[in-house]
Amino acid sequence: MGLQGRHNVAWHCYLGNMIARRRLQHFWELGLRLCTTGLGYHNYAPQLNGEDRFLRRWLAGSNRAVTLVDVGANEGEFTDIALEQPLARIHLFEPNPVTFARLERRFAGNDRTTLISAALGDHPASLELFDWAGCDGTGEATFLRETLGETAAVTSFKVPVITLDDYCAQQRIAVIDYLKVDVEGFEKNVFAGARGLIEAKRIRVIQFEMNVHAVVSGFTLYAAMQALPGYTIYRILPHELLEVAGPNIAYRPGHDLFRHHNLIASIDSLA
Repeated sequence: MGLQGRHNVAWHCYLGNMIARRRLQHFWELGLRLCTTGLGYHNYAPQLNGEDRFLRRWLAGSNRAVTLVDVGANEGEFTDIALEQPLARIHLFEPNPVTFARLERRFAGNDRTTLISAALGDHPASLELFDWAGCDGTGEATFLRETLGETAAVTSFKVPVITLDDYCAQQRIAVIDYLKVDVEGFEKNVFAGARGLIEAKRIRVIQFEMNVHAVVSGFTLYAAMQALPGYTIYRILPHELLEVAGPNIAYRPGHDLFRHHNLIASIDSLA
């Protein structure tokens, strides 16, 4: 698009002309890392990034029987915290057979947990799950082979996939109070398989992770808004929530960064 004169050029274009130099790129990349850390990205430690804090605060406000679903349960840290609420009932989904065996030992005899050795997706299937070779089950197991690196040594398992809509119908679960989704790039498939529950607002709070896998899966904040109509979406910060999308909030591309962070979607205001 042509310019009608130098006075029409924004100030930041002039600034970019002066400071965008190849020899300075490493410096600017470090600055970007610092700034995005301040925005709540990159922090994958639940005890430090606000995940555990939010869950405990939510549990403290629930003095009734609640149903939680832990999708991508991994080692069960989320469920351990959820069990602090004495009336909580948790359904755990973990498709990695190596990791699932540890979950079974960890929660053996606990009648408030239901363990399912399967993944959740958009339709019933049997899919190949990839994980790092030589590892005893990791939290990075994924259906997206390329996210582990094209030349990386990997191992794989054929695992069953079901939908959350079907599972809740079979188990006669009317409402999910809290759904946690940590599935390494398979989030949009999980939400597609829960379309009935989501559209009926039968899931009250949804916690989900977004990271660089979105480059491969195409699951952006914009896609999340489309998958969760009527929900307000917040970015989890260490001590509070930041409202970033929702029915009354215009989409901002600046919130779509391919960096690790966690989000909360809720049908009720959490402000």
